[in-house]
Amino acid sequence: PIIVGADSKSLSAIATEIARRLLSKVYQSESIPDTARSGVSIGICVADQKVDFETLYRRADEALYRAKSSGKNRYVIYEAMAAAL
Repeated sequence: PIIVGADSKSLSAIATEIARRLLSKVYQSESIPDTARSGVSIGICVADQKVDFETLYRRADEALYRAKSSGKNRYVIYEAMAAAL
């Protein structure tokens, strides 16, 4: 989702909550046998300034690949990732 008018700290908190809920749904599904379960990796880009779509997409994709390389069922926020570099 796109949320307009919030600062990056608020956006990161919202994105983190959404990612945690999505990941918890993967684990809560008891009707799926363990052999059929799949993992979820989530890449998130937070921008509180005007950024073009291609840049947002590239940053979210970078975060996604960082999440994938960190193991199964993870999420990475590009803003936090950039701050760590």
